Amino acid sequence: KNRKKIKSYVFRTKENGEGWHSGCGRMKLTFDDNTCIISTIGNDMFFLGFNNNIFLRESCYSCQYCTKDRIADFTIADYWGVPVDSVSKKQLINGVSLLTVNSDKAFGIMDDLKKQMYMSEIDPTIAIANNRSFSKPPFRPVNRDRFFEVLDKKKYKYAIKVCLKKVYIKSIVKKILRKNG
Repeated sequence: KNRKKIKSYVFRTKENGEGWHSGCGRMKLTFDDNTCIISTIGNDMFFLGFNNNIFLRESCYSCQYCTKDRIADFTIADYWGVPVDSVSKKQLINGVSLLTVNSDKAFGIMDDLKKQMYMSEIDPTIAIANNRSFSKPPFRPVNRDRFFEVLDKKKYKYAIKVCLKKVYIKSIVKKILRKNG
């Protein structure tokens, strides 16, 4: 599209004071000539599909591991819903991770981990309430099958426009409103 070689792509860039706590809906594409494009949730066609669960594997929609009881030793996730008064502004921009300890083996490793990173105990009910994968799998979009049918015949942007029509129109309206103040 831009007729330039891509040097890097940052999926959720944290620039200009907008960070993780705001949903991190900005993507940064840097080209080999060091020019870049920063897109937002509203105008990034990939993010529209990603954020609406269109691209997940079929098995994700019925994942048996989306519960509080985990089989892995640890679970690492974004700590969505972190109380903003419990962390620094820098942490809110850079992101706060959630690490759940799911086994005795993991508890044995915690002392070593604490030496290498900042950790604090949190109320697990807050983390669980704000992280859907602790209670149920992601929703399967009604139009997911249609998206891939359209994608087989047309371009990606067209498939997004057709299958996520309301989301796409809303993103265009937001873009216009931002542009016009």
